[in-house]
Amino acid sequence: RCRSVAICCSWAILLLIAWTTCSGGCRSRRKKALRVAIRNGCPPLRGWVTEHDWRGAIDPTTLPAALNPPSGQFVTANNEVDRRFPHAMTADWVAPFRAQRIVSLLGDRRGLDIVAMQRMQADITSLSADWILKASELPEPVAELRTWDRRADERPASALYQAFEEALWRRTFADELPGPLFDRFYRYAGNERFAGLRAIITDAGSPWFDDRSTPGIIETRDHILGLAAGDAVSAL
Repeated sequence: RCRSVAICCSWAILLLIAWTTCSGGCRSRRKKALRVAIRNGCPPLRGWVTEHDWRGAIDPTTLPAALNPPSGQFVTANNEVDRRFPHAMTADWVAPFRAQRIVSLLGDRRGLDIVAMQRMQADITSLSADWILKASELPEPVAELRTWDRRADERPASALYQAFEEALWRRTFADELPGPLFDRFYRYAGNERFAGLRAIITDAGSPWFDDRSTPGIIETRDHILGLAAGDAVSAL
Protein backbone atom coordinates (compact mmCIF):
# COMPACT_ATOMS: atom_id res chain seq x y z
CA ARG A 1 0.00 0.00 0.00
CA CYS A 2 1.33 3.41 -0.94
CA ARG A 3 0.61 6.43 1.22
CA SER A 4 0.63 10.11 0.37
CA VAL A 5 0.82 13.45 2.11
CA ALA A 6 -2.62 15.01 1.85
CA ILE A 7 -3.00 18.30 -0.06
CA CYS A 8 0.61 18.46 -1.23
CA CYS A 9 1.07 19.46 -4.86
CA SER A 10 4.80 18.74 -4.90
CA TRP A 11 4.05 15.02 -4.67
CA ALA A 12 1.62 14.88 -7.56
CA ILE A 13 4.00 14.05 -10.42
CA LEU A 14 6.20 11.82 -8.25
CA LEU A 15 3.20 9.77 -7.24
CA LEU A 16 2.17 9.45 -10.88
CA ILE A 17 5.54 7.90 -11.66
CA ALA A 18 5.23 5.44 -8.81
CA TRP A 19 1.61 4.52 -9.23
CA THR A 20 1.53 3.91 -12.95
CA THR A 21 3.43 0.69 -12.27
CA CYS A 22 2.71 -0.37 -8.70
CA SER A 23 -0.21 -1.89 -6.90
CA GLY A 24 -1.21 0.66 -4.33
CA GLY A 25 -3.71 2.88 -2.68
CA CYS A 26 -4.03 6.44 -1.51
CA ARG A 27 -5.35 7.46 1.88
CA SER A 28 -4.43 10.21 4.28
CA ARG A 29 -2.80 8.56 7.27
CA ARG A 30 -3.30 11.45 9.67
CA LYS A 31 -6.34 11.78 11.90
CA LYS A 32 -8.32 14.91 11.21
CA ALA A 33 -9.33 16.82 14.33
CA LEU A 34 -12.90 17.93 14.90
CA ARG A 35 -14.15 21.03 16.65
CA VAL A 36 -17.71 21.62 17.81
CA ALA A 37 -18.55 24.97 16.20
CA ILE A 38 -16.67 24.92 12.93
CA ARG A 39 -17.83 24.63 9.34
CA ASN A 40 -14.92 24.96 6.96
CA GLY A 41 -11.87 25.89 9.03
CA CYS A 42 -11.61 29.45 7.66
CA PRO A 43 -12.55 31.76 10.55
CA PRO A 44 -10.37 31.85 13.68
CA LEU A 45 -11.98 30.41 16.79
CA ARG A 46 -11.66 31.24 20.46
CA GLY A 47 -9.82 28.10 21.46
CA TRP A 48 -10.00 28.90 25.16
CA VAL A 49 -13.80 28.61 25.42
CA THR A 50 -15.68 25.33 25.86
CA GLU A 51 -17.86 25.53 22.76
CA HIS A 52 -14.75 25.48 20.58
CA ASP A 53 -13.05 22.54 22.28
CA TRP A 54 -11.83 19.64 20.19
CA ARG A 55 -14.47 16.94 20.13
CA GLY A 56 -12.47 14.02 18.82
CA ALA A 57 -10.94 12.88 15.57
CA ILE A 58 -12.26 11.51 12.30
CA ASP A 59 -11.63 7.81 11.83
CA PRO A 60 -8.84 7.63 9.20
CA THR A 61 -10.59 4.71 7.52
CA THR A 62 -13.45 7.04 6.56
CA LEU A 63 -11.20 9.55 4.77
CA PRO A 64 -11.26 9.71 0.95
CA ALA A 65 -9.36 6.73 -0.39
CA ALA A 66 -8.79 4.68 -3.52
CA LEU A 67 -7.18 1.32 -4.17
CA ASN A 68 -5.97 0.17 -7.58
CA PRO A 69 -8.34 2.30 -9.69
CA PRO A 70 -9.13 0.88 -13.16
CA SER A 71 -7.21 3.74 -14.78
CA GLY A 72 -4.04 2.74 -12.95
CA GLN A 73 -3.55 6.37 -11.95
CA PHE A 74 -3.84 8.64 -8.94
CA VAL A 75 -3.94 12.27 -10.03
CA THR A 76 -3.87 15.25 -7.68
CA ALA A 77 -2.90 18.88 -8.11
CA ASN A 78 -4.35 20.38 -4.92
CA ASN A 79 -7.84 20.07 -6.42
CA GLU A 80 -10.89 18.93 -4.45
CA VAL A 81 -10.71 15.17 -4.03
CA ASP A 82 -14.20 14.22 -2.83
CA ARG A 83 -17.07 16.72 -2.56
CA ARG A 84 -19.18 14.10 -0.76
CA PHE A 85 -16.81 13.99 2.23
CA PRO A 86 -18.90 15.42 5.09
CA HIS A 87 -16.13 16.95 7.21
CA ALA A 88 -13.93 20.01 6.70
CA MET A 89 -10.64 19.16 5.02
CA THR A 90 -9.71 22.56 3.60
CA ALA A 91 -11.48 25.53 2.04
CA ASP A 92 -8.50 26.31 -0.18
CA TRP A 93 -8.85 23.82 -3.01
CA VAL A 94 -7.29 24.75 -6.33
CA ALA A 95 -9.48 24.65 -9.44
CA PRO A 96 -9.46 21.26 -11.20
CA PHE A 97 -7.79 22.44 -14.41
CA ARG A 98 -4.26 21.19 -13.71
CA ALA A 99 -5.55 17.80 -12.59
CA GLN A 100 -7.72 17.58 -15.71
CA ARG A 101 -4.72 18.40 -17.87
CA ILE A 102 -2.64 15.68 -16.19
CA VAL A 103 -5.41 13.14 -16.83
CA SER A 104 -5.57 14.26 -20.45
CA LEU A 105 -1.82 13.95 -20.94
CA LEU A 106 -1.66 10.54 -19.29
CA GLY A 107 -4.55 9.06 -21.22
CA ASP A 108 -4.11 5.30 -21.17
CA ARG A 109 -0.35 5.47 -21.62
CA ARG A 110 1.90 2.99 -19.84
CA GLY A 111 5.65 2.70 -19.47
CA LEU A 112 6.20 6.40 -18.90
CA ASP A 113 9.85 7.30 -18.42
CA ILE A 114 11.62 10.33 -16.97
CA VAL A 115 11.67 12.15 -20.32
CA ALA A 116 7.92 11.71 -20.77
CA MET A 117 7.26 12.96 -17.24
CA GLN A 118 9.54 15.97 -17.81
CA ARG A 119 7.47 16.92 -20.86
CA MET A 120 4.30 16.71 -18.80
CA GLN A 121 5.80 18.73 -15.97
CA ALA A 122 6.78 21.46 -18.45
CA ASP A 123 3.36 21.55 -20.14
CA ILE A 124 2.10 25.12 -20.63
CA THR A 125 -1.42 24.52 -21.94
CA SER A 126 -3.98 26.40 -19.82
CA LEU A 127 -7.36 24.71 -19.36
CA SER A 128 -8.27 27.63 -17.12
CA ALA A 129 -7.96 29.97 -20.11
CA ASP A 130 -9.98 27.52 -22.17
CA TRP A 131 -12.78 27.62 -19.57
CA ILE A 132 -12.94 31.41 -19.77
CA LEU A 133 -12.70 31.68 -23.54
CA LYS A 134 -15.27 29.00 -24.37
CA ALA A 135 -17.97 30.56 -22.18
CA SER A 136 -19.16 33.00 -24.85
CA GLU A 137 -18.45 34.36 -28.33
CA LEU A 138 -15.40 36.56 -28.05
CA PRO A 139 -15.63 40.25 -29.06
CA GLU A 140 -13.86 41.39 -32.21
CA PRO A 141 -10.99 43.25 -30.45
CA VAL A 142 -9.78 39.89 -29.09
CA ALA A 143 -10.93 37.71 -31.99
CA GLU A 144 -7.38 36.37 -32.27
CA LEU A 145 -8.01 34.38 -29.11
CA ARG A 146 -10.68 32.29 -30.84
CA THR A 147 -7.94 30.27 -32.54
CA TRP A 148 -5.29 30.59 -29.82
CA ASP A 149 -4.10 27.15 -28.71
CA ARG A 150 -4.15 28.06 -24.97
CA ARG A 151 -0.39 27.67 -24.63
CA ALA A 152 0.97 30.31 -22.25
CA ASP A 153 4.21 31.19 -24.00
CA GLU A 154 5.89 34.37 -25.30
CA ARG A 155 3.64 34.89 -28.33
CA PRO A 156 1.51 38.04 -28.65
CA ALA A 157 -1.69 36.00 -28.34
CA SER A 158 -0.65 34.84 -24.88
CA ALA A 159 -0.01 38.42 -23.78
CA LEU A 160 -3.38 39.45 -25.22
CA TYR A 161 -5.13 36.74 -23.22
CA GLN A 162 -3.41 37.77 -20.00
CA ALA A 163 -4.43 41.40 -20.51
CA PHE A 164 -7.97 40.35 -21.43
CA GLU A 165 -8.47 38.13 -18.39
CA GLU A 166 -7.08 40.74 -16.01
CA ALA A 167 -9.38 43.38 -17.51
CA LEU A 168 -12.31 40.99 -17.26
CA TRP A 169 -11.70 40.43 -13.54
CA ARG A 170 -11.43 44.16 -12.97
CA ARG A 171 -14.53 45.04 -15.01
CA THR A 172 -16.52 42.36 -13.17
CA PHE A 173 -15.52 42.86 -9.54
CA ALA A 174 -13.77 46.20 -9.02
CA ASP A 175 -17.08 48.08 -8.73
CA GLU A 176 -18.04 45.92 -5.73
CA LEU A 177 -14.70 45.94 -3.93
CA PRO A 178 -12.48 48.85 -2.82
CA GLY A 179 -9.15 48.96 -4.65
CA PRO A 180 -6.91 47.24 -2.05
CA LEU A 181 -9.55 44.57 -1.34
CA PHE A 182 -10.02 43.87 -5.04
CA ASP A 183 -6.26 43.49 -5.48
CA ARG A 184 -6.13 40.96 -2.64
CA PHE A 185 -9.15 39.11 -4.00
CA TYR A 186 -7.69 38.98 -7.50
CA ARG A 187 -4.32 37.72 -6.28
CA TYR A 188 -6.07 34.93 -4.37
CA ALA A 189 -8.98 33.89 -6.59
CA GLY A 190 -7.11 34.54 -9.82
CA ASN A 191 -4.45 32.06 -8.73
CA GLU A 192 -6.25 28.99 -10.05
CA ARG A 193 -9.09 28.97 -7.54
CA PHE A 194 -12.50 28.00 -8.83
CA ALA A 195 -13.86 31.27 -7.51
CA GLY A 196 -14.63 34.73 -8.77
CA LEU A 197 -14.63 34.88 -12.56
CA ARG A 198 -14.28 31.14 -13.12
CA ALA A 199 -17.32 30.45 -10.95
CA ILE A 200 -19.66 32.82 -12.83
CA ILE A 201 -18.35 33.02 -16.39
CA THR A 202 -20.90 30.48 -17.69
CA ASP A 203 -23.80 32.49 -16.24
CA ALA A 204 -24.42 35.36 -18.67
CA GLY A 205 -26.90 37.03 -16.34
CA SER A 206 -24.92 36.82 -13.11
CA PRO A 207 -25.51 40.00 -11.06
CA TRP A 208 -21.75 40.26 -10.55
CA PHE A 209 -21.45 41.46 -14.15
CA ASP A 210 -23.71 44.43 -13.48
CA ASP A 211 -21.64 47.59 -12.97
CA ARG A 212 -22.81 49.44 -9.85
CA SER A 213 -21.38 52.67 -11.17
CA THR A 214 -23.97 52.77 -13.97
CA PRO A 215 -27.41 53.05 -12.30
CA GLY A 216 -30.27 52.40 -14.66
CA ILE A 217 -28.18 50.03 -16.82
CA ILE A 218 -27.89 46.29 -16.16
CA GLU A 219 -24.73 44.94 -17.73
CA THR A 220 -24.47 41.27 -18.68
CA ARG A 221 -21.46 39.05 -19.20
CA ASP A 222 -21.24 39.75 -22.92
CA HIS A 223 -21.33 43.51 -22.33
CA ILE A 224 -18.48 43.20 -19.84
CA LEU A 225 -16.55 40.97 -22.25
CA GLY A 226 -16.70 43.73 -24.84
CA LEU A 227 -15.48 46.38 -22.40
CA ALA A 228 -12.68 44.14 -21.16
CA ALA A 229 -11.60 43.38 -24.72
CA GLY A 230 -11.22 47.08 -25.39
CA ASP A 231 -9.28 47.53 -22.15
CA ALA A 232 -6.93 44.71 -23.10
CA VAL A 233 -6.13 46.10 -26.52
CA SER A 234 -5.56 49.56 -25.05
CA ALA A 235 -3.25 48.17 -22.38
CA LEU A 236 -1.05 46.52 -25.00
